[in-house]
Amino acid sequence: MTWFRRSVAAEEADAARDARWLAQVARRHKAGVEALMALVDAYQADFVRGVRYQGLSQPDADDVMQTFWETIWKDAGNYGPGHGRPVQWLHGLYRPDRYQYEMQLSRVGSIDAKVWVSKALAAQFH
Repeated sequence: MTWFRRSVAAEEADAARDARWLAQVARRHKAGVEALMALVDAYQADFVRGVRYQGLSQPDADDVMQTFWETIWKDAGNYGPGHGRPVQWLHGLYRPDRYQYEMQLSRVGSIDAKVWVSKALAAQFH
């Protein structure tokens, strides 16, 4: 059972580290930027895997992650010990249903064969 105690200790150490990082991010000074980058380094890969699992392309996944980290930058001051471990709070903010995917579409084609395509592609037909 020694390994279990080490694992709990490691989780508690990670939670304390993450709480310090979130507190620094909330202050929005140079150390806050560095703390945000440390959070990105620690958790980006896990969150990207979750986004990609939903079938999004890499560019769309990057857009979602950009929005997610901007939310962390703005909302870090809302984190407190009552929210549980920092990683749980981060996972709570990362919810795919909180993000909208928008695509600009145009109809192209003759009256019998109209289809919806992206505006960028439609420009080739006009």
